[in-house]
Amino acid sequence: MRDELKYLCIILMLAGSLSLIAIGTNGLEFIQEDLEFKLDGKTFKLNGDYWFCNNTEQDITQQLYFPIPADSLTAPAEKLKLKLIDPLKGQKVRLLSVHKQGFWFEVSLPAQTIAICQISYRQKLYGKSARYVLMSTHSWGKPLEYAKYTLITPSALQVTNLSLSEPEVHLVKGKRHYRWEYLNFLPQADFTVEF
Repeated sequence: MRDELKYLCIILMLAGSLSLIAIGTNGLEFIQEDLEFKLDGKTFKLNGDYWFCNNTEQDITQQLYFPIPADSLTAPAEKLKLKLIDPLKGQKVRLLSVHKQGFWFEVSLPAQTIAICQISYRQKLYGKSARYVLMSTHSWGKPLEYAKYTLITPSALQVTNLSLSEPEVHLVKGKRHYRWEYLNFLPQADFTVEF
């Protein structure tokens, strides 16, 4: 049954409908994310912090799939890094496998703990857009308690469309910073940038 769920998730991901996907969550919760995107017109970089919580009385080990859109205009991710920030005893993260459209990893959390998993990668762009999958939040069955997204571009790069509306925009040292913050956030679309 578990293999069937993995294949179903891969098929759905290839169809573009999911992102950070939990296969049978076993009590693991995805509660918060703080993502920084950098776009220079040729590359799209992610540096993200993802908060996972185990509120149960049992230790949890959970496999997760992290899709990364790749097509003829967006190269597969490279320079992928995955680690826990200041892990407590028994907290672990492990990369299981990498594919053209994403990767599998495993998170282990002792009972009653929260861990912050940092994920980073970059993609070469051959077109005039970049996309990050946000819709995976739906697979967890509840909104994120808190979400923060920052997009940083050179001030000369003209962004023509953003899928998230009404960002705070600041100019800092020749870079344009677009910022969004949400409470109880359940995305209605993926994060896309056109330029």
